[in-house]
Amino acid sequence: MSSRQLRAGVSGVAVVVVVVTVGLALACGSETTTHYVALGDSIAEGRGATDADKLGYVALFNEFYQEDHNGPETLTTYQQQDETSASVIANQVANAVRVIVDDETDVEVVTLTIGGNDFLPLVGQEPCKSNPVGPDCQAVVGAALVGFSQNFPVVLGQINVALASDPGDERFIVTTYYNPYRGTGSPFELPTDGILFGTDGKIDCAANATDPAKAGVNDMITCFADGVGATVVDLYPVITDKALTHTHIATGDIHPNDDGYRLIADAVIAAYQAGK
Repeated sequence: MSSRQLRAGVSGVAVVVVVVTVGLALACGSETTTHYVALGDSIAEGRGATDADKLGYVALFNEFYQEDHNGPETLTTYQQQDETSASVIANQVANAVRVIVDDETDVEVVTLTIGGNDFLPLVGQEPCKSNPVGPDCQAVVGAALVGFSQNFPVVLGQINVALASDPGDERFIVTTYYNPYRGTGSPFELPTDGILFGTDGKIDCAANATDPAKAGVNDMITCFADGVGATVVDLYPVITDKALTHTHIATGDIHPNDDGYRLIADAVIAAYQAGK
């Protein structure tokens, strides 16, 4: 297990990429397989980068990971489109668990970015499109939050239990989300902040316990991930109010551009290095 002591239980948008790196254990003279497993949505896929296989955040982190591990030989990816916190359980988590518990593998790091497709499509659809602060929109968002609060701990729990059974050191890194409308003047900017942070506008796990309305997507990601000892990388301050320069939102595309992915990758790399 990692230095953070990943625990086996859990306390109180649109693709997976599973990255596998293969190297030789020269010290013992036998072949071993080390893995970086990345799960998630289109942010994990690198959609919006000029070359997702090289310039997405998973690709950039994998480049760092290879250098850090003296150049593993093989990179294998598996992809699944239009992923949500519900679909990722069957489409991605089951595959990742099989890799993690395989006796012939050594999974050293797992990254997870999931949940964007649970919420962001709601912003551009009725009833939220015409009245993002109206009661009908809030009801739809509230239902989505309930679903996410049920699905996300299952995702974390299954990965965490598998990692707990895997010998050696592991890192489990989970990202939150940025606001793709931040700094644009869009009428969706403040409602999206509400989705991400709840009514108090910030991440506060203690407050969430007493007032569920204060819990947004980023609250849930952070608090549930903390509950299993995962490292949380907050992407909101990475993009901040620079969505117009770090994403494709000016053309209606919420995904990061190359500069945005570089910043996200740097944040993930820094979190990985801080925990070593």
